[in-house]
Amino acid sequence: MVKATQESIIVNATLFWPNLNVKNEMSGKYQVDLGLLDDKTVKEIEALGVSVRTDPHKNEDYTDRKRFITVKSANYPIKTFFANDIDESDPGVVGNGSEAMVKVSPYSWKFKGKEGVSLGVSKVKITKLAKYEVEED
Repeated sequence: MVKATQESIIVNATLFWPNLNVKNEMSGKYQVDLGLLDDKTVKEIEALGVSVRTDPHKNEDYTDRKRFITVKSANYPIKTFFANDIDESDPGVVGNGSEAMVKVSPYSWKFKGKEGVSLGVSKVKITKLAKYEVEED
């Protein structure tokens, strides 16, 4: 059986596809991709038993996430805080390219004969905000 090995770590990352206070339509969970991970962070994540993915970057309309992981919260919105120099309080405005410190915790899972370790997310502190803006047609 695969087991989670550590309580939690703080990951510094660039956020992609943040669904911090609204569930993602495809997964039905609150989630965010943590991208542009540095070498040290990748080693820490892999030491937990979690695979770091790379972005094939086939769609030039979107920024390349490079090395990334997807973290989720199944039942509760992700607690989101803003650094003192950011005058904002609505997690719904957090867009692609925002930078954050993210507290993640490993958990073991089994599903349809497979098992592994994934990362759940409990808190996000936005350190640099890239506001999400809806494009009008």
